[in-house]
Amino acid sequence: MKSWRLCAEHYLKQWSDQDSEFHASFSGNDVACELLGEMCWKYQVARTVPGRGTARYKHFADMLSKYREQVIRPQEVADIIEDAVSLSAWWPSVYFEVKEIEKGDEGGVGKLIRLRAGGWLPYTLRISFRTTESRYPNGFTMDAAGDLEGKGIWAFQQDGPFVNVTYDWTIRANKPIIE
Repeated sequence: MKSWRLCAEHYLKQWSDQDSEFHASFSGNDVACELLGEMCWKYQVARTVPGRGTARYKHFADMLSKYREQVIRPQEVADIIEDAVSLSAWWPSVYFEVKEIEKGDEGGVGKLIRLRAGGWLPYTLRISFRTTESRYPNGFTMDAAGDLEGKGIWAFQQDGPFVNVTYDWTIRANKPIIE
């Protein structure tokens, strides 16, 4: 896993001028837990990070401070996104359980992932994803079944030292509470 710091900087550059202080802070030597805490509150995702106080951001701050490559390639992004089993390690308060049921072929086609997710939702979602097409390292397509049903298309495109990531997810809810 590489270039998370660079990805965070690129993400912050996409927001308005009011976020220039966040971007400037990420461009320094180390990323502080306090900075990540402020950013998570601002973008209303703080509730999804487990723990209390700014110490709960230490894992992410350490990761962003450690990886400072100048270039990220589509292969690196593809490897991170395709590692679905790691979702529960990165975001345990949302992804309660993630299992690889079938490995799929060498390119990942046929891989079946089953997960249980919820976070702060008043319900739990059970979803299975099967990879139906691989365009490694430029993306892949997967079908979803379960509480959410449809198709997800990931695309990774090099843009200078960055990679533009697009996720087109067309789904239908099969769970009465969210239909």
